[in-house]
Amino acid sequence: MDFDLTDLDGYIDNAPYDEIKVISPNMYYGELIMNDYSGIEGKLTQYLQYRFHYYTAKQNKPKIAVYMKKLAKVKEIHMEMFAELLFVLGTVPAYRVGLVSGNDKWDSTNVTYGKTLKDQLEADLELGYRTIRNYNAHIKLISDPFIKKFLERILADEELHIKWLEYMIKEETN
Repeated sequence: MDFDLTDLDGYIDNAPYDEIKVISPNMYYGELIMNDYSGIEGKLTQYLQYRFHYYTAKQNKPKIAVYMKKLAKVKEIHMEMFAELLFVLGTVPAYRVGLVSGNDKWDSTNVTYGKTLKDQLEADLELGYRTIRNYNAHIKLISDPFIKKFLERILADEELHIKWLEYMIKEETN
């Protein structure tokens, strides 16, 4: 896989990412994964929310801004991976919720902007928890071992991001 992981040590799990493949194309799985790609708790929402929070933190909290920028970069890479998985599943990536969840288009109200940095970080943490719940639910629904392994690998990064967000909240409140 050709993803630029430069300067992301500590922000991604040490385990390698496997080749993106599936047993066979599956539109139902594609619609589940579409939610992980661009659903309300999907990578698109995470990426844009983290980038916005990076921009606002940059003014007064440059250290936290650096952390947010790195986390957003990982979300961007995850988006690329999910897009590749969607193509392999026979689904075209789109900025919408999967058909299994109503097929709504993605919009900017999915982003929690927050009034303070603490509000923003807490929103990011909650989004991370919801994302993890979704991945775990999808792992139970999907029988393809390659997709399960893919989601489990992404989960490892998500769990690391939870630790980063908890650390930043602690830093912000001290």
